[in-house]
Amino acid sequence: MKRLQVVIGVEILVILAGVLLTLHLHHESKTEVLSQFRDHQLAHIQHLANQIEFFFRARSQELEVLSSLLSHEAGDMKEKKAAIEAYSKMAEYVQTIFLCNGRGKIIYSTDSNAIGLDYGEREFFSWAKKKENKGKVSGLSLSEGDSSIFLLTVPLYRDSSDENRPEPGEKFDGVVTVAVDLKKFLADRLYFLAPEINVNQVWIMDKDGKLLLQSGHRGVGKRNIHQGVESCQGCHNSFDHAEKILKAKQGTVNYELKGVARKIAAFAPVDFGDMSWVVVVNSAYDEATAVIRKSLREHLGLLGMVVLAAILGSVVLLRTDRLKVRAEEEAKHLREKRALEDRVQQSEALYRTIVENAHDAIWTLDTQGHLTFVNRRGEEISGYNVSELIGKDFQLLVPPEDLPRAKDLFLNILHGKVESFEGRFCAKDGTIRLLSVNAVPLYENGTVVGMFNIGRDITEQRNAEKALRESEKQLRYLSSQLLTAQETERRRISRELHDELGGALSVLKLRVNFIRKKLESDPVMAEEECRTISQYINQVIENVRRLSRDLSPSVLEDAGLLAAIHWLITNSKTDHKIKMILNVGDIDQLFSRDAQIIIYRILQEALTNIVRHAQAKNASLTIEGHEDEVSFSVEDDGIGFDALRVTTVNLNKGGLGLAIIEERARMLGGSLEIWSEKGKGTRITFRVPLKKGGRV
Repeated sequence: MKRLQVVIGVEILVILAGVLLTLHLHHESKTEVLSQFRDHQLAHIQHLANQIEFFFRARSQELEVLSSLLSHEAGDMKEKKAAIEAYSKMAEYVQTIFLCNGRGKIIYSTDSNAIGLDYGEREFFSWAKKKENKGKVSGLSLSEGDSSIFLLTVPLYRDSSDENRPEPGEKFDGVVTVAVDLKKFLADRLYFLAPEINVNQVWIMDKDGKLLLQSGHRGVGKRNIHQGVESCQGCHNSFDHAEKILKAKQGTVNYELKGVARKIAAFAPVDFGDMSWVVVVNSAYDEATAVIRKSLREHLGLLGMVVLAAILGSVVLLRTDRLKVRAEEEAKHLREKRALEDRVQQSEALYRTIVENAHDAIWTLDTQGHLTFVNRRGEEISGYNVSELIGKDFQLLVPPEDLPRAKDLFLNILHGKVESFEGRFCAKDGTIRLLSVNAVPLYENGTVVGMFNIGRDITEQRNAEKALRESEKQLRYLSSQLLTAQETERRRISRELHDELGGALSVLKLRVNFIRKKLESDPVMAEEECRTISQYINQVIENVRRLSRDLSPSVLEDAGLLAAIHWLITNSKTDHKIKMILNVGDIDQLFSRDAQIIIYRILQEALTNIVRHAQAKNASLTIEGHEDEVSFSVEDDGIGFDALRVTTVNLNKGGLGLAIIEERARMLGGSLEIWSEKGKGTRITFRVPLKKGGRV
């Protein structure tokens, strides 16, 4: 109970502190809102004052122009009327234009009812007759009853010189006066400037305290605040606020009237010509503080609700105090339960994240062999969506010939064994993928309820290993064949040296001995034999050159790749009666010397195959240069062969020709394409890429 009393006491202190804080905040907010409201109203009145000053300056300038036109047309009334009518159509907020003669009588007006009236005793006419006001513009209120109409007046003077008085002079000729509807002007400006302010809130005083405009208080006319008027005592205790406005000329002031709510006045000066005014906008004080009062009521209402809630809470606290221990225990149990659920959810989310983003395929099966889960990698490998796999039998993904083994493994895992194996799986598009699988049984309450599988796609790895083994096998075979080819070539060179060059030298030796014996006995025959020997020596030299060209084409060294290709084509046509066509551009500058030799050997091997095996009548060699590569194409119309079989069978069962061509093309960083059909000929194309700068 003592603890409860302490709690209630603290609640009371908190409530009191809340009330005091609310009142303090209300006062601070009220001060801030009033300050912002005054700044806002002052900005509006400054803008409005600028608009009024600009308006009167514009009308004054226009009126000065009109007066100069009227003075210039002193004797032509028609021109004066035309000028006044034109100005009347142009000027804004101009109600009436008066043209008075030198005695004050209106001789023309846009208001036909005013023509002929005598304004000689009016204030504006008396002001215009004074010489010191020549060239000035006066602004005066028109009437006592409705001071919303202002008059802008300009004196008119004309040249008074004539033949009897040659010296120049000017004579007062009347006035031109424009009646401006200031109330309408203010209403339009306030509509765009501050819609919340109406024209009845605006009043204007001159520098002497005379009220020039008070739309919201008809009948004040041109009364002066400094003059005590008995009728004003009913509303005004004093005019101190007006005195402050005249003294400060710009700012804000608070004031009160009898029986009227407190007001805030914002004011700003208007000065042009000999006119000095103060424009005032007044607003109800309560309008500015209405939001704050409403906020105070809401806060106090909220505090009342808090007090009520505190009382009810205190009552409930007595009752709930008895159940506190049990509630704390239940809350502790609930927290522990939620913490456990959160950990489970976090663990599950982590597990799902790992499984879904794993590089390996992960799937689970029930005891019937149906898929119950497949991760994203499993979808990618199988080509099926999860919706297509869940509930399906795993045998859907196993090739028929592997089903017996797959079923045995499945039964072993259901009996609690852990299996690691490599198995083939059939994807949706029919391709066979090889997976390395680890499979373990899934238990629930000690009973196997399915299996968990992790499979890594090793198809590419096994293909790469197979390709590597084939490549190594091919390399070993090529190496052995290369050694065999070297020995064969050596024997061929040895045989040609022995059979041709050795035999030729033996014949030369016999003929030289024959000549030596005949030199003395038969010089003519000896000379004939010398000529025969010379021809024979030329033949031997040509055979040596042919043998040398077969070993290393000197024409390639001397004249370049293009010349060597021409020589190769020419010899093939001459020796074997095959019609050959050559389509080639200038390629010598595109390849280095080593690259040219490799290209020459590839073309030599291709042409040799045509001569030896193709039984062709026509052949062609086409070389085309492209931006990033050069393509070489050798084509014939011979008997052809099965290209797929020849390029896929073991090298031990075939020759070295195509393999050597492919290897040499690979040395240049290029690629080889072979097309051939039986009875339709053969086309061998290899492409050599060009490095940056256009040279290999």
